[in-house]
Amino acid sequence: MDQLEQLERLARLRESGVLSEDEFEQQKARVLAAESAVRRNHWPWILAVAGLAGASLYFMTYDRTADPTSNSQIDSKLGQLTSASGSNQSVQAPSPQAQPPIPAIGSRLNIAGGCQFAPELEQAFTRMLHFDQARQRFSPRAVDIAGMRITPTLTTEPDVGGEPGDRAHISTVRIPRPVTWNGLQLRALQASDAFEASSWTLEFQDSPARVRAVLQSRGIRVPAPPGQRMIPTDGCQASIAVEARRGGAALACHSWC
Repeated sequence: MDQLEQLERLARLRESGVLSEDEFEQQKARVLAAESAVRRNHWPWILAVAGLAGASLYFMTYDRTADPTSNSQIDSKLGQLTSASGSNQSVQAPSPQAQPPIPAIGSRLNIAGGCQFAPELEQAFTRMLHFDQARQRFSPRAVDIAGMRITPTLTTEPDVGGEPGDRAHISTVRIPRPVTWNGLQLRALQASDAFEASSWTLEFQDSPARVRAVLQSRGIRVPAPPGQRMIPTDGCQASIAVEARRGGAALACHSWC
């Protein structure tokens, strides 16, 4: 590659933004010095050329003042290259990749006679507290949430509302990737069963105030924590509440007889 070709390449790199003005002047000076060294010493200096900004560029070492007789001709050529604005000389920055949308699950919630969610959630809560009749014990089954199959974790604790020795069974599903419900970021599902009482709970990353605002936009008014709204049912009782949780909030639907 001769001297003018190298300088043309430098000008294009400066124009496209790969080289700054200072870097351009330094590389231009090296090209001139390298050409002068060839004339004086009759042997070339060659360095590897690698990418800069995705391919680092290495140019020949030179002194800007080594060949002053050729500066006017080179500066004229560089000026022509710099002023050129052809579309084939421009380098467009790659457009950022579009992020895939966060999946959403069924947004339905009806509190007439008790909390009624979309089928996807209703099925998940039922599977989370599956009761094995043959073994007479709770045996949670994996649930499908937004294309993810997740195995619940079952724990037990004393049933504060039952007889001594009664246990409450709590099944929890932690959501490993972002999923939304009515625009709220869901992080867990929880279903519990105790003596004559049960609950279904959606846990969110969002604040209690944000959860209450979303419910209100759907026509469901819930008092601030620790308040709850009673729901008329046939025979038994039910309530809906927004509870403060560590780092977020929960929408809890309770029922008991």
